[in-house]
Amino acid sequence: MLDVDTFGVLASSSYPTYDVNQLVESIAGDGKYYNQLINDEDEPMVNLALNGVFTPGSVFKTVVALSALQESVISAGTTYTCNGVWDYFDLSQRCLCGGGTWNLYGALAHSCNTYFSNVGLNLTISKLAPYAEYFGLGTTTGVEIGESTGTMSNPQEYRENHGVEWTDGASAQTAIGQADNMFTPIQLAAMCATIANGGVRLQTHFLDQITDYTGETVLEEYEPVELYDAGITSDVLGVVQTGMQMVATEGTAANVFANYPVSIACKTGTAETSNLSRTDPDYTEPNLSFICYAPANDPEIAVAVMIEQGNSGNYAKNVAKDILDQYFGFYTWDEEGNKFDQEGNQVDDDGQVIKTAEELAEERAAAEGQQSEEASSNSEDGDASSQEPAASPTPGRDSDIPDQIYTGENSASQETGSEDSQNDTSGTEEGSVPEASAPPSNRPDGPYYAGDG
Repeated sequence: MLDVDTFGVLASSSYPTYDVNQLVESIAGDGKYYNQLINDEDEPMVNLALNGVFTPGSVFKTVVALSALQESVISAGTTYTCNGVWDYFDLSQRCLCGGGTWNLYGALAHSCNTYFSNVGLNLTISKLAPYAEYFGLGTTTGVEIGESTGTMSNPQEYRENHGVEWTDGASAQTAIGQADNMFTPIQLAAMCATIANGGVRLQTHFLDQITDYTGETVLEEYEPVELYDAGITSDVLGVVQTGMQMVATEGTAANVFANYPVSIACKTGTAETSNLSRTDPDYTEPNLSFICYAPANDPEIAVAVMIEQGNSGNYAKNVAKDILDQYFGFYTWDEEGNKFDQEGNQVDDDGQVIKTAEELAEERAAAEGQQSEEASSNSEDGDASSQEPAASPTPGRDSDIPDQIYTGENSASQETGSEDSQNDTSGTEEGSVPEASAPPSNRPDGPYYAGDG
């Protein structure tokens, strides 16, 4: 989740994950948990939000629409008719939009593969590729820690990957978010934020401000850095932004967001990761993707969700909805994962009340009364004041924290921590943390996809 005004990272999550405290203890101890992590085939130590690269699917159609409108390849009223399959020479792509004749608004709302395959064919990769970079795809976002660049589908790498030359069919595949398109979740978030930001892409960042050691005096505030301005005209932006709002109100995300209290602009995606039959043992499920920004008319945040091989359904949309619920205060969660509405009632995943706020208050009062009775019983045999717990001892300073504030000058009186060599994790012996490798590409062996996404 990014702040649209600054492209600051407000939230970033990767799964599977691991327990940092347990990892530190393991490295200092028997190393069992550490070895378990580095040998886990799911690679929990790889931050998939920044380093995972995935076929995006139809969320990419937003950039295709902007590119084609800006290059005057289509207008908002351009129509194509879909009969469920788009055939082009030896390429046959299925479409799940339900069929019919769509203009651009309808094609975005219902994610018509036939429409965007035709647009990709007419737009050509030479015009589309620069726009993808303007919107942060296949390039670094500028975030301060390591990230993958991903791949924007292109003729040179396509030839290397598949041993065949680029074709018009590859352009059509690219336009629906398939072919060799492989992007990171943070790139998709930057792409979405750029659309919300009028086509101006800023550098993504975790840093907000730098303070002195007391944490009270701000030494430096982060200033947004502009990377690209795609130069998209307001009327072009208006068409695509309206189409993305229609996705939420009447399109592929309406089953989750049609009645959402805050207007959102969004796009769904289901990206094939295999060109094999479902009965084949090597078949892999599609990726589920979802992007959105909100509020639609005055954007504050942009969200990107990717569920690798998530099959199909509302999972990615519901992850985004939970994030929006929390941000806008519609629902909150406690540390145990219990969900509460704005009135303080405990609710289920669908928002139905499980326990009212009054019932919860009564339970808390009863629990506090029981604890008070137990405390009174424990003090009956002695002086109550003697039962008062002592204050926790002041923790000692770690050996690598100097006793004096560092002034920037070398001084013989400033001692070097005795555990420097133990804290050095650059080696390869057991206890060191290797650089995490990016997860293996899930790009299919063949150059063509069936186009369900």
